[in-house]
Amino acid sequence: MSAGDRRWDHGPITYDVYAAVTPGMIVAPGASPNQNLVGPAGANAVNWMGVATTGGLPVGTSTTFTSPSGYTGLDLTVGDEHVAVGDAPEVYECIAGGTINFGDRVKCGANGTVVAWVAGTDAPERRVGKCVQVGGAVAGTGADGLANTVLVKLGTY
Repeated sequence: MSAGDRRWDHGPITYDVYAAVTPGMIVAPGASPNQNLVGPAGANAVNWMGVATTGGLPVGTSTTFTSPSGYTGLDLTVGDEHVAVGDAPEVYECIAGGTINFGDRVKCGANGTVVAWVAGTDAPERRVGKCVQVGGAVAGTGADGLANTVLVKLGTY
């Protein structure tokens, strides 16, 4: 295979994680010694890899849950130490870290979230995409107890 051959046409790429990742987080490589692993991107990250479409925990980590009836067991929704990561130019459901309006450009917020990118304040290389969800989103937790999300078309528009 020559250097110019395509390796992936469509779909996510799988990476190992150094920190807990949940679906919808923007992920980025870690600092040394985790530079070959991904975790939640930090605020204003420019080295983001994409959006986690699955969840994962670092090797050797496990988690449990307690059901409303008191039963305790393994949380099988988290996955393993691998996460699938989708990239531009697709649309993904991302975790909102602040108020985001329809059409806003977005950047990495804290802990893998997306927040509004501000023209004239934020550097252009911080953009990760634009909000394509009519009505936008606000940070916080919905009535279902899950983090509010927003549809983002990845790319540096």
